[in-house]
Amino acid sequence: MQSYLFNTNSYLSMMKNNISSISTNPMGVFFMLIGITLVSKFIFLHISEFCLNLIWEINLEILISDIVNQNFNYVNAQKFTGFIDQIGTFLIPGLVLIKISKDYQLNINKIYNKDIYIIIVFLVILLSFTNILSFISANFDLSFLPKNWTEFLKEQQTIQEAIQSNFIGNSLPNFSINFIIMAITPAICEELFFRGTLQPILINWSKNKAIGIIVTSIIFGALHFQIENFLAIVFASVLFGYLYEIKKNLLHTIIIHLLFNTTSLALMHMVENKLWSESGVELIMYYVLTPIGLGLGSIFCYRFFKNK
Repeated sequence: MQSYLFNTNSYLSMMKNNISSISTNPMGVFFMLIGITLVSKFIFLHISEFCLNLIWEINLEILISDIVNQNFNYVNAQKFTGFIDQIGTFLIPGLVLIKISKDYQLNINKIYNKDIYIIIVFLVILLSFTNILSFISANFDLSFLPKNWTEFLKEQQTIQEAIQSNFIGNSLPNFSINFIIMAITPAICEELFFRGTLQPILINWSKNKAIGIIVTSIIFGALHFQIENFLAIVFASVLFGYLYEIKKNLLHTIIIHLLFNTTSLALMHMVENKLWSESGVELIMYYVLTPIGLGLGSIFCYRFFKNK
C-alpha cells in the first residue's frame, strides 16, 4: 500500500512539474490554451444539446439547419446557445489558463476619473474608424480568393446579419436580453480570452508587441465570420490590444468593448423599430462622429509615436 501511495504521489508530482514546465514556455502555453478551448467547447456543446432537448425539444442539428436556411423559428434557442458558446469558448478557457499558468494573470484594476476620458476618446475613435473600415470592407474585391471561399464568406456574412436582425424585438425585455447576450457577455468573455490570455502568449512567443497584437487581432476578426466587417473588427482588436498594453487593465477594454456593442445594439433596435431612420444614423456617423474620431485618432497617434 505504501509503495502504491509513493508511486501515485510521484506520478502526480511529475505531472505537476510537466504542467509547470509547459506553462513557462509560450509555445507550450499557446497549444495548452487551444487544448483547453477545444475541451471546454466540447463540454459546453453537450450542455447546449441537453438544454435544447429539455427546453425546446430540438437538437443542435435542427437549430443549425434553422439558422442556415434562415427560417429563425427558434430565436430564443439561438440566443441561449450563443450565450453558452461565449462562456465555453472564451470565458472558461481563459480562466482555466490563468489558474494553471503562473506567468499569466487576470489584470482587472480600479478605474479612476482620468480613465473615463481615455475610455470616451477611444470609443469615439473606435466608432468612427470602424465605420470607415466597414465601408471599405463591404466594397472590397474578393476575386483573388477561390470561388468557394468567397461564397462561404458571403454566406456567413448574410447569416450573421440575418441572426442579428431577427434577434431585434420591440420591447424592453427583449432589448435587456439582447444587451446581456450581444453586449455584456461578448465584452467580458472575448476580452478575457483575447487580451487577457492569447495576446500576452503571442507577445511572449514572438518577443514583439506589434506582432502579438496583430496576430491576435486577425484571429479575433476571423472568428467573427463577418467578411464585410473584417477590417473594422481587426482594427477594434488592435485598438483594444494597444490600450491593454498601455494600461495593463482589462477593465478598460471590457468597458470600451461593452459601450461599442451597446451603441451598435441600440442603433439596430432604433432602426429596426423605425425610431430612427437608417439615413439619419449614417448622417451622424459619417459627417459628425467620423471627423471627430479622425481628429482624435490623429492626436493620439502623434502623441503615441512622439513618446516612443
